Parts: sequence; C-alpha cells; structure tokens
Amino acid sequence: MMSHGIKYVVTVLVVFIFTGCLKDSLVSTQQKTATLGESFDIKIGETVSIRNEQLNFQFVDVPEDSRCPLGLMCFWAGNAAVIIKIQDLSDTVNTSLEPKAVIHEPYTITLLQLSPYPKIGEPRDRMLYTAQFIVMKK
Repeated sequence: MMSHGIKYVVTVLVVFIFTGCLKDSLVSTQQKTATLGESFDIKIGETVSIRNEQLNFQFVDVPEDSRCPLGLMCFWAGNAAVIIKIQDLSDTVNTSLEPKAVIHEPYTITLLQLSPYPKIGEPRDRMLYTAQFIVMKK
C-alpha cells in the first residue's frame, strides 16, 4: 500500500497536470468579438468574430520574430510573421515584409502591430504575443 505522504504527492501532481492541461485548452478556445473597421487586439489561441458579419479567424502562432530588439542598433528592422486561420485556411501576415494583409473576399484583414517587441536578453515567450488587426470590407 502507498503511504499517506505518497498518496498526497500523487494527488497534487495529478491536480497540477490536469489544471495545466485545462488552462492550455481554455486559452486556445477563447473567442472575442470585434467591429468591422475598428482595430482590435487578439492573443495567440484566441478567435475573433466580426460583429454582424460572417467572418471569424484565429491568431494561431508567431513562427518567426526577427525584429531588432529594443536597445540594439540594427541595419534592418527585421520582421515578425503571424499565422492566422480563417475558416479552414491558414495565412501568414507580416509586420515589415509583404503581405501585411490577407484578402478573404469581401474582407481584408490587416496586421497593424505585434507586441511585445523583442528586448535584449529576454527569451521569447510565444504566449505573451498580442496582435492588433483591423478588418475592412469592400
């Protein structure tokens, strides 16, 4: 039989594992609502639905962030790539390079900003990223 102390440790570990998994699943299913023609912020894993429109998309990932860190002088400003998923299609938009916008007729989804900006000596934590978008309709 397991001692009381071991049972306690196993129970605590199971609770931590379960709540950690639950937290990840909650982050990936959060939904926000935004208004057409107005900028809005969205975090990785969140889905945004455009009010009174048949459009929603998800901020999936930042696979590349080569922007010049704050406090460092660079010859090139760098670029960050942001992956968004619109219905069943994935597209990449960029902070500096083209494309900065994705056209999903009749909508144009434009990346305005990605934060936080890299800092010297700070590791990149993808879960801290927030992207600012605007959606326009033709």
